[in-house]
Amino acid sequence: MKKVGSYEAKTHLPRMLHEVAERGENYLITKNDRPVARLSPVENTVQRNPSDVIADIQALKTRQDCSDVTWEEVTDAIQMGRR
Repeated sequence: MKKVGSYEAKTHLPRMLHEVAERGENYLITKNDRPVARLSPVENTVQRNPSDVIADIQALKTRQDCSDVTWEEVTDAIQMGRR
């Protein structure tokens, strides 16, 4: 884990985000040499094929009776479509 000060983190955030996303780097951000935050990759993200997400949304739209569609199903479909 790399240790960086808050000023350096602010100045180099885009580069740090790239390293976290592409290389799995971890950063410990400090202020006055005291740990205050951690920048690390998000675990357990699921990448779905966009065509599968579109098919799921279309399947929701074609249901005759939408009373059994849960709010969770709708928000999950929206979130998957944004990835």
